[in-house]
Amino acid sequence: MRFGAAVLRGYEDPFAVEEVILNAGPADGEILVRIAGCGLCRTDLAVRHSAGRSPLPAVLGHEGAGVVVETGGP
Repeated sequence: MRFGAAVLRGYEDPFAVEEVILNAGPADGEILVRIAGCGLCRTDLAVRHSAGRSPLPAVLGHEGAGVVVETGGP
């Protein structure tokens, strides 16, 4: 599955929308959601300014809405 994601590669750098390839489906207890829309908020800005407290690269945006397309095992 290919999708666009807001990726942060360096602290204080602007994020860039990049194509990401997901090669694996969901693991046990996980779901795969096709995101229809996602917002960026102050939490994402905090990650951008965290100077080492958040691992990079980071995919930003955690307020998404979409449809479940696949489920993992129990």
